[in-house]
Amino acid sequence: MPHSRRVAAALLGATALAAALSGCGGAGGASPRTTVTVTTSSQPTHTATPTPTATSDVKGRHFDLGTVTDVATVGGVTVIELDRWTLPGTSDTDIARNGIEVVPHRDVRYTNQNTEKTYTAPVADGAIVVVNRCVPGTGGELGLESTPQSATTWLKNADSRDVLVVTYDDQGRVTRLDTDPRCA
Repeated sequence: MPHSRRVAAALLGATALAAALSGCGGAGGASPRTTVTVTTSSQPTHTATPTPTATSDVKGRHFDLGTVTDVATVGGVTVIELDRWTLPGTSDTDIARNGIEVVPHRDVRYTNQNTEKTYTAPVADGAIVVVNRCVPGTGGELGLESTPQSATTWLKNADSRDVLVVTYDDQGRVTRLDTDPRCA
């Protein structure tokens, strides 16, 4: 192969290689520049967690008797744990249906039904606690002084030794608490 043909063949090969490496730029110009833009959100994405629901273990009862062993908030609702007590000589069924009369007394009137089981009850909006205090009279008689308060406020500092008469609505929510007016 003569020298001029070898040079022409080499030149043709180099031109073909240059065209292949330049891509589809058409007229041999540079390929258009591509800019990638990443947009971030200032709002984090997360899965909604279901709000817990306050439930009642005492639905169907109208009244109860006991001490508050714990106060918590479940789904924005105040909830109490009640350690159930009883009045000797009165059945639990009678207490649940009719309640008991809150009267001042000097003796130990109530007994703890058990030491292991408690009952959960949400506190209704607007529930009250009636703080009852025994007032001894000059003749030995016992009087009663009662002061209503917001139940949610009172429960923030509830004393687990206070025996309470509890009133429930038909959903098993606490609507009223009455403290025991025991004279010392």
